[in-house]
Formats: sequence, structure tokens, C-alpha cells
Amino acid sequence: MKLERPPRREAGTLPKAPTGIEGLDQITLGGLPRGRPTLVCGGAGCGKTLLAMEFLIRGATQYGEPGAFIAFEETGEELAQNVRSLGFDLDKLVADNKISVDHIHVERNETSALPPVHADPDLISQLLLGLLGNAAEAMVAGGTIRLHASAANGVVQLHVSDSGPGVPAEIRERIFEPFFTTRSRGTGLGLAVARQIVEAHGGRIAVGAADSGGARFTLTLPAAASVLAA
Repeated sequence: MKLERPPRREAGTLPKAPTGIEGLDQITLGGLPRGRPTLVCGGAGCGKTLLAMEFLIRGATQYGEPGAFIAFEETGEELAQNVRSLGFDLDKLVADNKISVDHIHVERNETSALPPVHADPDLISQLLLGLLGNAAEAMVAGGTIRLHASAANGVVQLHVSDSGPGVPAEIRERIFEPFFTTRSRGTGLGLAVARQIVEAHGGRIAVGAADSGGARFTLTLPAAASVLAA
């Protein structure tokens, strides 16, 4: 039997999408915000992965809404083993095209020798999260994202590379134009906003080819003047 998600909206709340998780929908007054991203925070082992997976599985099995799960830590085999504790057969759901599971490995260099920059941490975090999201979305069958930071000649550079199909050379400048997109969905504003954020900090953003053949976005910001003077 296919269930329909019932519309529910309490006074002063956002439209909600029921999770199907007993107790959670009551606490959240109807579920998670409909049509909006939901950030679940917590330390290792707190249950973030199982919560997200149960939400997707119940959506697929109870409401007929297929879901996609992108894992940055657990592999597909590890996820299948973990959700068995909830009574779900993840392998069968994947085989039935009700759930898609991709594993993305993130490599990053650890360095403490970078000079500081004068920047709005919230805006730069928003920009980097957008680049990471784009990289993950480009790798439809999973892959590797590489994060690298370097400093030279008075600037700090942050590099986000992926092992996806890359960005064709002929459109590398155009992808930063407002409303330009190669996707079937989206507004084409993400990278345009990213360039505005970088330029407002006196920096620049560019895209090229990664060693893996995918895309490589490079964010360049000027180091703090006080450090350069020293």
C-alpha cells in the first residue's frame, strides 16, 4: 500500500515532510522542513547516519519517494550492516532502485603553516560547502574529493578537486556567469555567488582540470596584511 505524505502545518511553522519515524514527527511538529536542507549535527557515534538513512528508507518504502545517500565515511557494505539493526535490507532496496548509495572518499592535506586571511568565516564556509556539494554531485557513481591548501607570494589558496567528468575548457569561464548551468535542475547562481563572495574578499576563483581528470576549483585569497608586513 502506498501512503501519501499528509500536508501538515502548524501555526508559525514551516511546511513539513513526515519522516515516518515514530516519535520524531511528533517532536518536530510534523517532520523535517519540506523542500529545505536539514543539517544534523553531532559527534561520532551519535546516530546521524542511521537517522538520515532511516528517513530515506521510510520515505522510499512508506511514501514511494526514492532517495539517495552519499556517504563520506562508511562504505556501502558498512551502511548495509548498520541499518540491519533497524530491520531494513539496504541491499534489496538498492537492487530495487528505491535507494541509491554512493561512497565518496575525502582526502585532505593537514597543514598548520598557512598565514591567516581577513575573511568572513560564514561566507567562506558557505562557498566551500557549495564546491564540495558540486563535486559530490558530479561523481554519480562515487569517487574521491581532494582538499588542499597552500600559501605563496602573499596569498592563500584552497583547492577542491574531484574525480568526476570535469568541466570542459570551453565553458570554464561561463560557469561563473549568473543563470548559466549545465544541469537539468538548479538556478545557475551557485558559482556566480561564489565568485562574488571571493571578489568581495579581494580574491579570485578559477576552475581547471584535476590530476584525476575531474574538476579542480581554486580559491585564492590575500593573506592578512599584518602577517605580510611582519
